[in-house]
Amino acid sequence: MRRPCATAIALGLLLTAGAARAQSSAGADAFDFLRLDANARAVGLGGAYTALATDSNALLYNPAGLARVRSSEATLMHNQYALGINQQYIGVALKRGLGFQFNYATLGDVPRTTIADPDGTGNHLNVSDTSLGAGYGWEMSPDLALGAGLKYFTETLADVSVSGYAADIGGLYRMPDIKGLVFGASLLNIGPPVKFASTAEKLPTTLRLGTAYGLKIPHNDVTLALDFTKGVLDKIRVGLGAETVFDEHFAVRAGFTTRQDAGVGLAFGLGWIGRKIGADYAFVPMGG
Repeated sequence: MRRPCATAIALGLLLTAGAARAQSSAGADAFDFLRLDANARAVGLGGAYTALATDSNALLYNPAGLARVRSSEATLMHNQYALGINQQYIGVALKRGLGFQFNYATLGDVPRTTIADPDGTGNHLNVSDTSLGAGYGWEMSPDLALGAGLKYFTETLADVSVSGYAADIGGLYRMPDIKGLVFGASLLNIGPPVKFASTAEKLPTTLRLGTAYGLKIPHNDVTLALDFTKGVLDKIRVGLGAETVFDEHFAVRAGFTTRQDAGVGLAFGLGWIGRKIGADYAFVPMGG
């Protein structure tokens, strides 16, 4: 599927760990927005994208994918979550190597709570997160690609703002004897703890391992993907996705993830792949 310039639109009803942390003082990691999906195709595949990220979203999942971008492209994404959470993402990948990203998420006005007023003081806090990043991918051989990235991020909670740096590394390996089979691995958000108020918060460093298999049948391209992710303080999470593309233009996707903050775990997606521009949509239903 060729995408010289892709515009991705993600509209998901999804409760994130970041929202839970903003409204509760216990049990969640800092800088959770660094782990948010910001790609409608990946969301529709249950987050199973480590071996498929050979596009302008590579810096989110596996920077090695930048080495396999054949035409310069850009992604523009708006993500609408539950509880008024909004996310905007811009990703740019230049032909064979260089990539950039901008990621912004806001939780809007979150009720302020204290020990004396656990139900709220009547005041509200503004919570927002921003990151800027760049990376590069190297084609080491026809089958092996490696990549690395660096990002600067800030998190603001009311009148308190902190910032830091994190690195990402990754690799992709295409099986030479099995056409269409790819393995991917990445380690994301590598960096030292960042002091937030009086507490040193660990970054959400995450290991991703994935595989994908693509095959062609008459008039259709079919892709199957499987991912395992492990965060510093998380259990192993599994993502599974399937995609079929009809006549090289219309894509239908379905996925499943064991992420506890991803609704009921199911995901669905649609996509249109044009010669110069494409559009993707993903929907994640919330549980009852």
